Amino acid sequence: MARRKKNENPKQGKWSIDSIKKAVEAVKIKKISIRRAAEQFYVPKSTLERRVNGKRQVDDPPSKPTVTAYAMAEMLKIKHPFSKTKAKAGYDWYEGFMRRHPQLAIRKPEGLSAARGMMLNKHVVTSYFQLLEDTMNKLKLFYKGSQIYNVDETGINTVHTPAKIIGLRGTRAIHSKTSGDRGENVTVVICASASGSYIPPMIIFKGQRLNRGLVANAPPGALFATSKSSFIDRELFEHWFKYHFMKYLPSHRPVLLIMDGHSSHISLEILQLAKENEIEILCLPPHITSELQPLDKCVFKPLKTEYNKACMQFLKENPGRIVTRYDFCGLFTTAYYKVCTMLNAASAFRATGIFFPFNPSIIPEEVFGPSIVSHLPSQEGDCKPEETKASDQESTCIEAESDLTSTSADCTVPCASGDVLSSLLKVPSFEKQRKIPTSKKSRRITSARCLTEDEVIKEIEDKENEKEQNRIEKENRKKLRVIKKLNKKDGKSEKLKRKKRKDKAEAEEEKEADFCNYCHGYYYDDDSDDEDWVKCSDQGCNRWFHESCTSCFGKEVDAFKCDAHKTV
Repeated sequence: MARRKKNENPKQGKWSIDSIKKAVEAVKIKKISIRRAAEQFYVPKSTLERRVNGKRQVDDPPSKPTVTAYAMAEMLKIKHPFSKTKAKAGYDWYEGFMRRHPQLAIRKPEGLSAARGMMLNKHVVTSYFQLLEDTMNKLKLFYKGSQIYNVDETGINTVHTPAKIIGLRGTRAIHSKTSGDRGENVTVVICASASGSYIPPMIIFKGQRLNRGLVANAPPGALFATSKSSFIDRELFEHWFKYHFMKYLPSHRPVLLIMDGHSSHISLEILQLAKENEIEILCLPPHITSELQPLDKCVFKPLKTEYNKACMQFLKENPGRIVTRYDFCGLFTTAYYKVCTMLNAASAFRATGIFFPFNPSIIPEEVFGPSIVSHLPSQEGDCKPEETKASDQESTCIEAESDLTSTSADCTVPCASGDVLSSLLKVPSFEKQRKIPTSKKSRRITSARCLTEDEVIKEIEDKENEKEQNRIEKENRKKLRVIKKLNKKDGKSEKLKRKKRKDKAEAEEEKEADFCNYCHGYYYDDDSDDEDWVKCSDQGCNRWFHESCTSCFGKEVDAFKCDAHKTV
């Protein structure tokens, strides 16, 4: 991407709402192109395209450019030494500002998906802990950590990630040997209880058949499986739940199993089996398992770190060798024994506020920061549209009054640098406009669920029946297409047969016209002869004869008819 020139003026926000309205009308009514309308009314093409497609409202105000230190100083009416011609602060001021505020630093932010940013809000977390508390109250498990379990899977690659090392400052070429550019993924399913006990892991390799050499040096009691992609699917999870989890589960009941809502974890057979054996399954809210799932929070990261260390040690002790799928179990076992301890499991459940103690306020407030501008309303939405509208009007009036008072208070120049800094770092409050609730229910799941409830089982059963019905209808449509195709082929073959019969009849007629039907002498044999040929005068006859064979001469030749068409 080319660098922006220093003297280039940004076009962002330099258009009026009237011009964008005229441009949208020109595109929709006059049917001109978006590019031509943008050039004609002097508006950005991308801005016009978003408003024509309905992604933004037509009368939405233009977004303003990034506020600089100069603009902030002008807005707060603070005396400053900045150049008014350049309208920006210099690098020396930036260095002094960073020295005066050592608590600030340039940080590279981690990527956060829009779904995670929206779901990780206080309402979703509060509703999850409320459901968890109600479930634990119903099952009486507040002091029974051996009956609370969490299961999750993670992928580990045979090509490890090298750890940090100490090297000479300024050296660029610092390398660490790995087993290849792209390795093979192996899925590991781990299940732990709040009391610190573990169910032996399940290890899934890529392939169709399990080689005995793959299972060497694995943890005792581990379950092995294979899949086409090395990822877990519904059949493998059903097998794990039915023949592995139930086998190592203590005899005490009831049991609470906490897991994420991945499609491979939810099936009708698992839920029915869990209900029969007094196992309550709690599904975590989507996209926020990194904060609420114990194994994600405290076990998987140190497990992969120890696995990387074991791979580095293996390559150091075995020069000339690489880590393959046959070495995976031994290296994984080394990391598993170091990380999957009773202390780590208990700490994981404590860090997520599940056990012990039960702590719904374990998630810090700063974690909810990305969801401030994407407020997610409750899924119940029991309030009526009129009540919602009235409450919105009241909240709008209150916010307007608070904005007026804050504006009048902010007109004064801050007396200390800390006040200026806090005003600079103030996060703007924003809430999405609430839509009027409709009778149509959204299919998107945005909250925690107890999967073993009768309503949820009935809903999943209906989905399974609908899916099976769609599958049968799809197969029937496929069979109909095949039958139509075969019928079409049969029609084509019948046409070909009719065409062949017609060609054969025409060929026979042409053959009859090539020789004399009296003496059977061929026309091509008379090249040296100047004798004329005579055709039967009957309209439907195609027979030819030598003139001498017909015994007709002169005008009689024109009225000649063969023996088959002579009238008695």
